[in-house]
Order: sequence, then structure tokens, then C-alpha cells
Amino acid sequence: MKKTFEYIGLFVLVIFSFYYTDKVVKMVNKNDPLMEQITTYASANNTSCIEGYTTDEGIILGVSGLIVDENKSYSNMKGFGFNEELFVFEEDTCSINKAEYIDQYIIRGNESKNSVSILILVNDGTLLKDLNNIAKTKGINIGYIVNGEILEENKKIFEELIKDGNDILYGGNNNKDFNKFYKIIDDLKINTYCIYNNFDVINICKNKSINSVKTDLIYSKDILLNIKKTLEKGNIYILKENKYTVEELSSSINHINGKGVKITSLNELLN
Repeated sequence: MKKTFEYIGLFVLVIFSFYYTDKVVKMVNKNDPLMEQITTYASANNTSCIEGYTTDEGIILGVSGLIVDENKSYSNMKGFGFNEELFVFEEDTCSINKAEYIDQYIIRGNESKNSVSILILVNDGTLLKDLNNIAKTKGINIGYIVNGEILEENKKIFEELIKDGNDILYGGNNNKDFNKFYKIIDDLKINTYCIYNNFDVINICKNKSINSVKTDLIYSKDILLNIKKTLEKGNIYILKENKYTVEELSSSINHINGKGVKITSLNELLN
């Protein structure tokens, strides 16, 4: 019994020593001019999460922030001096995020990003090159919504679209088709989303940890007129692949940019 108490006492002493040493080190570091520089930099550059919110229709994601890890940054710089390239940042994750809300539809991007996304609902793929050329000329990335069959039949075209920085998203309507889509996307090693398209995709997509998106801003014609009426930060627009979209995509992009709103890929909008 005596030995047991001795071991317990020794254990407590060791734990206290580590705790005390850590406190002393932190106190000494705090008074180091280098740490003071790091703390000042952190105060000016830390960005906290901009929290999202939920609605009856779905969720609006928060925007994660970045916080300087002062101790790790100090450890990197010690012996070298202050260097902005040696800072270590930790993500300040929002409570409303993609991982935690995989079973709910994302209905728009966070308006704090001052961005919107444009997605093309692919019909047969015959106008893909025309649409992508317009986007490239305007210097933007858009997304293409397909089912597994269309993706399989036009794999080379979509590989080029991916190289250009565009998103490829699932908009099919059954498990078999989704599995075909997922196999190709998994082989290409890209992030993707599922899009509600008169089918409750969330039930099949969440099993692969893929978030689902739902929007009622879906237009097959009068593209520019509709965008003028509805333009708001965070909007997700779905335009159908047809001659009207080809004719009005360029002017619609000009209108959005003219209002000071950036057009980004969906992946960027929701990250």
C-alpha cells in the first residue's frame, strides 16, 4: 500500500512539473519581443468564422476563419526572426458546415463572400464547348450538372472542363445512375455536389459524404431578365443547356460583374 501511495505521489509530481514548466515557458515566451510581434500580427490578421444559419428550406453555410497559432508560429521562427511565411494558421470552423449538415440541402452560399455561382444543366452535351468558350472568354468558372450516362458518354470533354477549373455535379435520379457517376468522379479525384433536379438526391448522396444543393433559380430562357430580377450575393443559378443560354450567358455575366458581384465555381462559393 505504501508503495502505491509513493507511485501516486511521484505521478502527481511529474504531472505538476510538466504543467509548471509549460506555464513558465509560456510566460517567458510571452515577454519575448518575437512573440510580441507575433501577437500583434495575429490581432491584425485573425479572421473568425462568419456563422451561417438554417431555414425551413435548407441551410446557408458559414464561412470558416483562420486564426494564428501563436505558439507553433513562435516555434517556427525562433532562431530565425520574424517571418510571415513561417506563420501557422488553424481553421476557425463554423458550427454550420458541410460535414455536420450532410443530410440537409444547401440552398445558397454565404452572402459575405459577395459571389454567385452559375451551373449548366446539361441536356445532350452538344453546346458544352460553346458555353465553356463563353465562360473562358469571360475568365470565370461554371459548373455542369450531369447524370452518370452523360458523364460516361462525354468523359473526355468533361475531363477538359475539369482541367479548366469547372465543377462537375450530379443531377440524376436513381441509385444505379449515381453509382456510374460516382465511379468516374472518384477516378478523377475531384470534389463534387449533388443537385436537386426533381429527385431527392440527398438520400443517395449523403452515403458517399457528398453534400446536396437545392435552388429554385432555374431558367431555360429570358436568362438576363431573370438574373436582373433576382441577383443577390450567394445565389446559385441553374441555366439549361439550350440556344437561349448560349445567346444570353455573356450578357448575364456582364450584368453580374457590373453589379460588383463575383462569379465563382460552386466549390469555391461553398468553401
